[in-house]
Amino acid sequence: MAAVNFTFYDEAKEDFFDGTFDWANDNHYVILTIAHTVAATDTTRADITADEVLDGDYARQDVAGESAIQTSGTVNCDATDVAFGPSVTITARRAHILQGTVAGSAAGDLLVGHVELDTAGDVSSTNGDFTIQWAAAGVFTAA
Repeated sequence: MAAVNFTFYDEAKEDFFDGTFDWANDNHYVILTIAHTVAATDTTRADITADEVLDGDYARQDVAGESAIQTSGTVNCDATDVAFGPSVTITARRAHILQGTVAGSAAGDLLVGHVELDTAGDVSSTNGDFTIQWAAAGVFTAA
């Protein structure tokens, strides 16, 4: 499914400018949620954990291939599409990107932003593929 409408959390915007985040060189991972009411003031994994989709070993996935490329004044921050598995049963509404890794995940991991998986509501797979396809321009852009 194609991810749409990337939204930064408020604190993450500042974290990019003060050097806390480095998209191309830091590690990131994705957590899926279904019922979370997004608040721009969410800052850490602890703020979304109660609504996390917990479907076995594939509920969180590391992001790979992060890159930041500037072209004509616009920076495209991209990554490899995130696959949660070829034969999984998942229902989710949003994918949240956090700084860190799945293996080392902690309640204090910083939230970067989130994407809607579908503007119409929840998406699901039943014993099928569940892959987040980032937008053609990248996960997010800055102009």
